[in-house]
Amino acid sequence: MTNARVDKHRTVQQISNRFDAATTDEALRTLVESAVNELIEQGYRDNIQVQRSVEARYLGQNHGLELPIDAQVIDEQSAKQMWAKFHEIHHARFGFSIPGEIIELVTIKAVAIATAEKPEISTLPIAQGPAESASSRQVRFEQGWLETPVYDRGTLLQDHLISGPAIIEESASVTILRPDQQARVNEYGYLLITAAGEKN
Repeated sequence: MTNARVDKHRTVQQISNRFDAATTDEALRTLVESAVNELIEQGYRDNIQVQRSVEARYLGQNHGLELPIDAQVIDEQSAKQMWAKFHEIHHARFGFSIPGEIIELVTIKAVAIATAEKPEISTLPIAQGPAESASSRQVRFEQGWLETPVYDRGTLLQDHLISGPAIIEESASVTILRPDQQARVNEYGYLLITAAGEKN
């Protein structure tokens, strides 16, 4: 279900008042090319999207902010837009900005994402009647020993509602419902457990 993704990072030493746009642009292009080629080597050739960003901070700060880069080329003009955007994001995040303050570029980042075709997940048939227990046994809860129905999870269908106390068994695990709990089976077979009487 997850798209294929390659992340590339490189630490840089650049500051806004002596910013080398050409060097930064070349470094970012190299990261993008490396990330895309890695996806291609894995067999992904279509629907590859690239996200560019930098991590920046005011000179002397210990924490950085991630700053998306929309421009395809980093030059003097796009750098000015990048610094202005940093002030905006810093103000939105921390409640203040320092126009004119030197900004330090810490890391450049390139992310290549190949959108994968998603498989269809089958759903369970809708239950036409209540869930039937396979057996029952005495189980000790906080209230003491209680006769407790045991259900086979493999037989449960969508919208089956089981009220505790109950045991739901399957090959890999067991789910215990206390007397004050209930479980509803959703369309994918998940057990949604809530307090008795609550909607889920």
